[in-house]
Amino acid sequence: MSDTLRVTVNEDGTIDLLDFGLPPEHDRVRKGLKQEEVAPWIMETISMLRIADARDNVLGLGFKVSDTVYYIQDRSGESNE
Repeated sequence: MSDTLRVTVNEDGTIDLLDFGLPPEHDRVRKGLKQEEVAPWIMETISMLRIADARDNVLGLGFKVSDTVYYIQDRSGESNE
């Protein structure tokens, strides 16, 4: 089972991350990150989930709660980071 991240896109475009991994990859809670500071795979994942319907689980990615809140599977180390 993959670890899970809760990703929130704030009104100012910054990102909040809540890492449910055990142990977490970084600090459990990181707030106000600029998009450039966030791993590319996270931004790619939420971009793909934006076109999904809310609460539809996309295999290997996660799901969207709303246009600003996503639960994604930790894919660090899988892609070209």
